[in-house]
Amino acid sequence: MIEVKKIAKILNEMVTFAISRDATKVDSSIERTEEQWKLTITALNVTCNSNCIEDLKQYLNVPRQRASEEYYWELTGESDTGSELALVGMMIDKAIVNYEEGNLYIELYRLK
Repeated sequence: MIEVKKIAKILNEMVTFAISRDATKVDSSIERTEEQWKLTITALNVTCNSNCIEDLKQYLNVPRQRASEEYYWELTGESDTGSELALVGMMIDKAIVNYEEGNLYIELYRLK
């Protein structure tokens, strides 16, 4: 059950990121296989400049830190700073971020 809560926190944080940047539509999906979780977020008309996107990529593409994750995952979504995105980065194994013509597409992978 804790794994499911972690997935929900991760997805919540990414949806919050998109909505807080004026996205007009946000779609998300969760796919679970035997090996991993795949979270997909698509946000339309996001207000974000190149620095914002580069920061997002940097926060999400850090090595997964399982030990830190166990202590801090419950804090995800609890404040309005970039630290939540850093926590998401510590909780996932891979992130793909594409931003084109104001539309944001994110894929997050979390190995089991």
